[in-house]
This record gives sequence, C-alpha cells and structure tokens, in this order.
Amino acid sequence: MRTPFKNLAVAAFLGLLPASCSSTPDPTTSTVLAPNLNAAAKPLSRTVSGSWRDDFTTLNTTRWWVSNGGWTPFWAKDGLSGSWNPGNVTVVGGYLIMKLKVDAGRRASAAELGTVARYGYGIYEARLRAASSSARPTVRGTGASGNITGFFSFVNDSQTEIDHEIEGHNRTTDWMGTWQTTGRHDYGAGGTGTDLSQDFHIYRWNWTPTKVDFYIDGVLKRRITSVVPTREAHLMFNLWPTNTTLWGGKSTPGTQYMLVDYVSFTPGH
Repeated sequence: MRTPFKNLAVAAFLGLLPASCSSTPDPTTSTVLAPNLNAAAKPLSRTVSGSWRDDFTTLNTTRWWVSNGGWTPFWAKDGLSGSWNPGNVTVVGGYLIMKLKVDAGRRASAAELGTVARYGYGIYEARLRAASSSARPTVRGTGASGNITGFFSFVNDSQTEIDHEIEGHNRTTDWMGTWQTTGRHDYGAGGTGTDLSQDFHIYRWNWTPTKVDFYIDGVLKRRITSVVPTREAHLMFNLWPTNTTLWGGKSTPGTQYMLVDYVSFTPGH
C-alpha cells in the first residue's frame, strides 16, 4: 500500500513517497488462481446485495484466495527478500492465523489473502490481534519491529484502497486511510492508547458515497470526506515485513502471527 510513513506524514500527503503495497501477480510467472486486482473495477452505481460473516471454522476457498510465491512482492526491498507463502495462512480453532517468518539474512516468508469477489459501499468489520510472537488466541505474545498488520480493501493500483494498518514498531497506533489512485489519498492515525498486539480489537469502516468512518471497538476514530473511493474492491488481510525506520520499523528476525477471529460485510448504498 502507499502509506503515510510515521515520520514523514507531510511528504506522504504530498504524494512524495513510493507505493508500498500491491498484490498483483506477474502474469508471466504466477500460477495462482486469483482475481486480477488491477482489472478495471466497476463503479458503485448500485447497492451490492448479500451480507456475510466468516468465523473461520475452515478456510472457505470459494470466498478467499491466498497469495503465493509466483511473483516478487512489493516489500522485497530495503535488504529484504522472500515471498508470500500460502502455507503461512491457516485456520485453527476458529481463528485465521497469518504467519510472518524472517531469518537472520532478512529473507522473509509472509502471508496474504483476499476475497474472490469485490464489494462496495457498506460496513466492513473484523476482530483481530495485531502481529505478535503468539499464535494462540488465549496467550499474549510480544510485538516486534519490522512488520505491518493490514485489514483493507484494494483494487487496481489503489483505485480503491481503504486501510487499517498497524506498524510493528509503533503498535499503539492504527493508521486509517483512503485512496483513489496512488496520487490521491487521505490518511491519519488513531488507536486505543494500548499495544494493539496484546489484545483483540474490533476494527471497522463504514463506506458510503460521501464519507468513510473508521472505528476501533465501536468508537469513531477518524472520518474522511475528502477522498471517498467509488469502485468495488477486494477485502484483504496481510502480514508483511519491513526494514526501515520510516514505516513498520527495522527488521527483527523471528516469527510473528496475526490472528483474526471473524470478519463481516454488510452492504450499504
């Protein structure tokens, strides 16, 4: 994702920072059976019907696709190498578990999945715990520098992008933003005042034709009216590595886990 690096917020708002998230397979190398995230997206001229909720009793492959290692990931820079690993996306005991492993040579194995379908205006909600060293929902782990926890909508090089993102080195802050291409965006920070890697919280956005409202645990944290996307997009989760003090923090060797209890979508108009 194109993101507002913590220490360079002004530069981000001026569009001076490089794009940092794209999940588009390279068609010459990838064999993943996934939708083309950069295909033309439909305008939101109608209400999308059909509410759903996934409690992750299993990984529903009719709803979700998982990124694999068939293309070079956007995060393979700043001394990092590696790939998306479909084995890092599992469902255990009613939780989606996403794993990020980084070795001492800064080779990373990351996790990403998204919906096959695209969705438009409505309410998007997930109960999740940001990355920590614990893969068990009842046990707290330790957060670490060098990763991004993401819950977001995305299509067509950020033609629509709506984000909740948590940095590994700045775990009390949730970055919330909207995009209408990589050159037009609005981003800001919120949080609960606590380390978001220690407990589950409910992250939500309400997307209408005139605004996007962002919530944590039912509390409105940010409202955006200046940049409101209008194209249907895929709902996505990812956990990926960083190695810069500007965004996510310097790389920390080891394994981190992002856990998702449930996710839901309720259409609006």
